[in-house]
Amino acid sequence: MLRLGLATAPYLPQGVPDDQLVLPYLAQHGIEAVFVNWAEPLPAELDALIMRSTWSYFEIFEAFAAWIEQLKTLRIPVANPPARMQQNLSKRYLLELQAAGFATVPTRLIDADAPFGPAQLAQALDHAPELVLKPVISAAGHATYRVRDPDDLKPDDWCLLRQAQARDGLLLQPFVPQIQSQGEWSLVFFGGHYSHAVNKRAAADQFLIHEEYGGQSTGQSAPADLQSLAEAVVARFAPDCLYARVDAIWHQEQWQVMELELIEPALYLAQDPAAPARWAEAIARWLAAERPQRAA
Repeated sequence: MLRLGLATAPYLPQGVPDDQLVLPYLAQHGIEAVFVNWAEPLPAELDALIMRSTWSYFEIFEAFAAWIEQLKTLRIPVANPPARMQQNLSKRYLLELQAAGFATVPTRLIDADAPFGPAQLAQALDHAPELVLKPVISAAGHATYRVRDPDDLKPDDWCLLRQAQARDGLLLQPFVPQIQSQGEWSLVFFGGHYSHAVNKRAAADQFLIHEEYGGQSTGQSAPADLQSLAEAVVARFAPDCLYARVDAIWHQEQWQVMELELIEPALYLAQDPAAPARWAEAIARWLAAERPQRAA
């Protein structure tokens, strides 16, 4: 059997439920999956490595970034390609999507050395009734704030934001009310092909759609025009990726991209009964194509 490493966070030694769902299907393809802690040395005799639930990376970002760089030296296939993951670590990629002509939720970058505080935030609020302020490097809604007034942010909030800004900057976006009324869509791709989608809704008193904040996800077929947008984004920015997830929302009479996840996105396998088998088949095809190239 081929031995496949599924990289996970130190606090998730057995991965997440989605990872468990795919294990029997991988076994049918002659693939034994083992969970590996990204913060520890990789075990010997791995035939390939796939990034999965490394969800603690933003807490010790420098170490994780160095580890991604080291993955380039491995003599086994790594998914997604480390260079793609490096590009995706910073949400600055949203500006690249904008420059390429893709509709995204309007995003303003506040560089690490730019003056930014209550006065600048108040000025920004003159142009939008509500804003979302978040770090360029973050995950799971960490240090992400919905702001109607500069006084909404307390001293501890500003402390977190200033630390994040000093690291790689902040992003400022308009709050999109459809996140609560219509929800956010996540479209999952395997090997560049659309697999399935979910619609995610925030809890009544929240604006973040993550499960830890009470968000709920429902498997649904994505609208055809949204699929087309997501396919174009993946073809342009992730053509060599084993997996990708495009998050989008309906805003200003069009679909707008919110995220392109290429490192460790939740794949929502439980929301589509056929998705675990499709994921295993995509992995098997990837291994069949990649291992002979590495051996050569």
